[in-house]
Amino acid sequence: MLRFYFLLALPASLFLGCGSYDEVNTFSAEKCGKDYYNLNTQFCYDAKIYDKCGGNRYDPLYEKCKNNNLFSMCGNDYYNQTTQFCQNSKIYNKCGGMSYDPLNQKCENNNLFSKCGNDYYNQSTQFCLDAKIYDKCGGSSYDPFNQKCENDNVFSKCGNEWYNPSSQACINNVVGNKEEFKDSRDDKTYKYVKIGTQTWMAENLQYETSNTKCYNDNPDNCKIFGILYDWNTAKKVCPAGWHLPNDEEWVRLGDYAGDNAAKLKANSSFWEFSKGTDDFGFTALPGGFYRGDNGGFRYYGECACFWSATEGRISGSAHMRYLNNYSFGLDGNYIHNSWVNVRCIKDI
Repeated sequence: MLRFYFLLALPASLFLGCGSYDEVNTFSAEKCGKDYYNLNTQFCYDAKIYDKCGGNRYDPLYEKCKNNNLFSMCGNDYYNQTTQFCQNSKIYNKCGGMSYDPLNQKCENNNLFSKCGNDYYNQSTQFCLDAKIYDKCGGSSYDPFNQKCENDNVFSKCGNEWYNPSSQACINNVVGNKEEFKDSRDDKTYKYVKIGTQTWMAENLQYETSNTKCYNDNPDNCKIFGILYDWNTAKKVCPAGWHLPNDEEWVRLGDYAGDNAAKLKANSSFWEFSKGTDDFGFTALPGGFYRGDNGGFRYYGECACFWSATEGRISGSAHMRYLNNYSFGLDGNYIHNSWVNVRCIKDI
């Protein structure tokens, strides 16, 4: 006997309870508790179905959704992560869009003030040293014990004279003028100084690329200490007529200074333990660096670190020259995915 089977065309919506889908909504293939949920607008948590918040999942035990804004638990209350932050189970409004330390900082008119001794100071215009507050000089901090501020310029002591490190050099306790050149790429002007047979930039490079960093992600640190670059960028970032020095060129500089780190370091309170004498106008400042293997920002105030053009023996590494509180040394196998300052040397 011949048998005929007929398949009736049924609406797709009848299959939704089986974890199927229609043209508009996609439903889960597995149940959440006893029901199915819409993957586009819902999520499953602990066998319960919740609506997404602004298109995102969240933790219903510690977070809640209100008007498509996500609120997180802080102590016994909830706070809006966009405009507030939680510290020590207390809720605070952000200051200019930023979180801060309520124990040592305060917010006034969206400006952040930090504690210095018994008072507070505005970090954008002032700085704190030895529990005293000073106005910045031309937007920069300085050493009020060994430097002075005149007309927004910082002056340092050279022997018995005052000199402007931005335009002059102190070489063997004698003041001389630094030369300068303009980087045609961004019209930034750099000072440079001749040390022995070499001509070095007297400050770190500040040319911005798509792959650069400032220490602690603070743009002010780039203005003071220079920009941090990864090694591949550093190899080609110096302006025309200048290049990234290799190990041989760094060694020659160290030999001329008698491997005396102090002679290459700036006479500045930025050095936490041992200021330099800056005998040759190299003016190295301890801006630290960024370690790419989860080390983060490190050694601010302790290390003036510079990329070398010499590659390390280990694949994916390069050499880094450093000036710390006591020595002028080499880290021979520094990883490429770190960010370090660049000091350029003039082509011969």
